[in-house]
Amino acid sequence: MRTNLLIIALFFAASLQGQTETLEKRTKSYFDNSYISDGQVYRVMLNPEEEGEFEVTFFSGTMYRVAMSATIPPENVTYSITDSDKNIIFTNEDFDNSPYWNFVFTSTFDCKIVVNIDKEEQQSGIVIMMIGYKNPPEAK
Repeated sequence: MRTNLLIIALFFAASLQGQTETLEKRTKSYFDNSYISDGQVYRVMLNPEEEGEFEVTFFSGTMYRVAMSATIPPENVTYSITDSDKNIIFTNEDFDNSPYWNFVFTSTFDCKIVVNIDKEEQQSGIVIMMIGYKNPPEAK
């Protein structure tokens, strides 16, 4: 009996690892060669009634790309960038739930990125987020 449970647990762990690797590859595909990863892969498993939060600092004058992938359809994943007072600075809901977006901040900015699964979605899902950066083109 213990052997069967161990085999099931190992199979589940391998399946989960495979899903996250696939999501990481998909998320990386949103970056062209000009973006450099910040070196982190942000992961969260969510139920429809939950939200995930990631604290991030964006530095002045740098172009950032925030990209997401999930085990559920991308149109059911929303993310918002909020300031310390919880004011929404950006939400992908205003842009057809785009899986990635580019940002340039005029000053260094500490924020939270809040990730949600649409409450209409009846299943939980894994969400992977990556942040890339590059120097913005010089103004002429």
